[in-house]
Amino acid sequence: MKLKLKKGKRKFAFDFVHPAFKIESNSTLLNIFPNPSSGVFNVQSDNQLENVQITVTDLQGRTLINTLFSGNETTVDLSNYTQGVYLLQLHSSNVVQTYKLIKD
Repeated sequence: MKLKLKKGKRKFAFDFVHPAFKIESNSTLLNIFPNPSSGVFNVQSDNQLENVQITVTDLQGRTLINTLFSGNETTVDLSNYTQGVYLLQLHSSNVVQTYKLIKD
């Protein structure tokens, strides 16, 4: 299940999307796989991304990974972390997308 954050008039709405589907928001199309994973997640975009921030946090809000990314493909490595649920946020211009990552 992926989590998409949509910003409206002073409110935030969350849409839950099955992991087999891609999420499209303001021309950013991301696919994160495999999910669940044993630790390494592939992140792909159909578009060339420039200076987007990728942040991974645990459910307590602690930041585990915070990096800038340009391109259309990267990996997120959670191999050194315990099994559980993590949140990946992609910050690009004025768009924030949040995805649920499951490490098994």
